[in-house]
Amino acid sequence: METASGTSGTVLNNAIALTGDVSLATNVDAANPGSQNFSLNGSIDLNNDTRTITGTTAGGAIHLGGVISNGGVTFGASAGVTRRRQHSLCRVLL
Repeated sequence: METASGTSGTVLNNAIALTGDVSLATNVDAANPGSQNFSLNGSIDLNNDTRTITGTTAGGAIHLGGVISNGGVTFGASAGVTRRRQHSLCRVLL
């Protein structure tokens, strides 16, 4: 699949409701880093709590394209994973 940035990866357009913290692992493809992208374009309901979203794949990018509502969110990264945030675009790179 093609993401908005023109690189391949996995795109999910479904709305989701989080009932706990979540860790997201992208595909590991050292020969093609663009395929390590994971996009969640549906809305994310935090169910009236603060949730932690953690990226676990070095070089993988997680894009959040929908509305995040009903709580607070903290972004994290596993050891060895660089964290970069782009809040103005509702896009988070972990």
